[in-house]
Amino acid sequence: MYHHSDKNIGFVISPSLPQKTSSMPWNTELTRRLGIRVPVVQGGMMYVGYAELASAVSNAGGLGIITALIFPTPADLRKEIQKCRKLTKNPFGVNITLLPSLNPPDYGAYAQAIIDEGINIVETAGNSPGPVIRKLKEAGCIVLHKCTTIRHAQSAVKLGVDFLSIDGFECAGPRAGPCLHCTLQVPSGRSACGLPHAHTSPRALAFLFCLVFFFSLPSEYRNGHDTSHVGESDITNFILLSRARQSLKVPFIASGGFADGQGLAAALCLGASGINMGTRFMCTVEAPIHENIKKEIVKASETDTALVLRRWTNTTRLYKNKVTEEALKVERESKTGEFAEIAPFVSGQRGRQVFINGDPDYGVWTAGQVIGLIHDIPTCKDLVERISVEAEGSLKEKLELVSPTPSKL
Repeated sequence: MYHHSDKNIGFVISPSLPQKTSSMPWNTELTRRLGIRVPVVQGGMMYVGYAELASAVSNAGGLGIITALIFPTPADLRKEIQKCRKLTKNPFGVNITLLPSLNPPDYGAYAQAIIDEGINIVETAGNSPGPVIRKLKEAGCIVLHKCTTIRHAQSAVKLGVDFLSIDGFECAGPRAGPCLHCTLQVPSGRSACGLPHAHTSPRALAFLFCLVFFFSLPSEYRNGHDTSHVGESDITNFILLSRARQSLKVPFIASGGFADGQGLAAALCLGASGINMGTRFMCTVEAPIHENIKKEIVKASETDTALVLRRWTNTTRLYKNKVTEEALKVERESKTGEFAEIAPFVSGQRGRQVFINGDPDYGVWTAGQVIGLIHDIPTCKDLVERISVEAEGSLKEKLELVSPTPSKL
């Protein structure tokens, strides 16, 4: 049983449909190496990637992922990993993302917690991941690193990553990491929105772009769109995946814009070993966010996202709501170009509250263009199986296009 809507008429119904089962065992580099049944990964998402969702995806045959920096301390992360292990016997992973910060989390300690708990699959993302990746590889972990350009992917290959997650322009959130829901910490003891640090979680991931990093950039970068930085290249997956196939010596998965089996089939044909989905898994029964937000995603179209923070070279795709529009206005009209002007509008803590209180206009929250392809709120089991069935059907159907045609003579 799952919710379904027709976006043209905007209502939600709950049909009971028979569930088809895929007959084809998937045999990609991703399924073989990770020990999963279906080549689908649930990407890291702040305040979404808890044990409940990760275990549901893994039980469905995909790879569920816990997001490490949701948790205030490495010890809290260890407890969540232990909880997930009780909920699934299948493989699951942990995401750790590194972003510029004046007061960064102890990434090494989080990585050590992952290692100590025996996790052998880790998704990494963000800036300067070398020390963390080397630590994970020395412990024997399989590392999937998220990249938005071929140049950065090639750098990650040199670090020894096992898989690359190629992140197209369609994707949600900051182009260098998994999600917006984090808060800038400043030395004064107050957050960017002017509230005391008690307003934020003790180890909240440093906000998208710290002021020190910003003002260290040359003025031409601060005043324009510099495509040399991570996530600023605006390349969609149709090109990016083909370039990955041509250029990379390690297997890769496709991330950004995927919600169904037709997308999985297309990604496989373009050379990927599987797909990574974030927004699609937000809109499942097991996702730990308010039902109103899931219904908002179902109602939305592919035009209901917006790019913010481009002026500060940290482009982020958000759901288009009242707060996002206010942030965009500040970004357009600011005379000083100071990040502090926009910080109150893009506070990650308000975004976190959206998922709790269910008011889609309370703060900013991330969503990819893929929201236009999301029409229901299924269980993870139903979703993953449906994707598998659709992909199998699509590949078999297209294979018939090159089958010999019987002669009419």
